[in-house]
Amino acid sequence: MNNDLSWLGKKEELEFLKQKFNGNVALKKHQYSNCIDEMVKIRLMLFVMSIIVFYPVVINYVVTKEFQLDFFIERLTFAVLFFVAGLLFNKYRVLAIIMGMIVIGLILFGNLFSQGLYLRSLVFNLFILGVLIGGLYYHYKLKGLKTDLMKNLLENQLIDD
Repeated sequence: MNNDLSWLGKKEELEFLKQKFNGNVALKKHQYSNCIDEMVKIRLMLFVMSIIVFYPVVINYVVTKEFQLDFFIERLTFAVLFFVAGLLFNKYRVLAIIMGMIVIGLILFGNLFSQGLYLRSLVFNLFILGVLIGGLYYHYKLKGLKTDLMKNLLENQLIDD
């Protein structure tokens, strides 16, 4: 894991990574580490998305010198929801991911009924939605791997005694 981003991870999971495993279980520990990396990336993506969804408001104001209150409120709401999802991510991962998926769904729904359907925006939002769906996969894979590793730790403690 990139140590610069380790502050985004769960403390319990990062501490669990310090455990030593041998043999076939070491492969599961490596997979566990990769899943944690993915979870950190998804949490970072939620924080970055809070900036990206607000970006069109700033650009629209700078270019046209017009302030559209409804567009501002819509994008501010999306940005706040992404930020809150990022804050809740370590405690309530599934809820945070679903919040992000709902926001992306609302953006996609809004783009369908706007003046123009932009292919770049559509593809980008679908990509982010796919990454969030992948986040659910990695979350459940992480839980399964942790259960397996905990069982192995318990077995090793019983054998060592």
